[in-house]
Amino acid sequence: MSLTNRLNRLSRDFLWTSDGDYFHDGRKGSFWVARLTEDEILYSSILKRLQSTRGDSLGGGRGDWRWHPQIGTNLYRFVGAQNTPTIHDEIRTEIIGALTEDDLISPGDINVEVFPISPHAVLAVIFATSLEGADPVVVSFDYDLRDNKVFPRSVE
Repeated sequence: MSLTNRLNRLSRDFLWTSDGDYFHDGRKGSFWVARLTEDEILYSSILKRLQSTRGDSLGGGRGDWRWHPQIGTNLYRFVGAQNTPTIHDEIRTEIIGALTEDDLISPGDINVEVFPISPHAVLAVIFATSLEGADPVVVSFDYDLRDNKVFPRSVE
């Protein structure tokens, strides 16, 4: 069997949608189709929005999701800002807005905490009510105020 045929037989294309169809387990290094088990779809959707840039409402900027410009945050506007409690509140408001704007999560079902972790970075922790009635879904990430980098973190 040729190399091309073997690669075609063994490889799979993953199509990513705005619904967060695939879930990645970083500990096991594996992907699988997301389902409601363990709130994987909610976790994936939250993380995707936090790592995406929202387009503008006037259509001038498409954002990261061409067909869904409302998805994402505008965290880039905090680049160069001082790491102060006022900025923490603004980041918290941006995150809540991104996750509640189209009712992905109801405002009463989310809590966001933002903490300084260095002179130029914050840790944001999002607690969302589980779709399954289990423990809250917890999503956390570091955000660097110098270069607009979002680094997902695992909170155990």
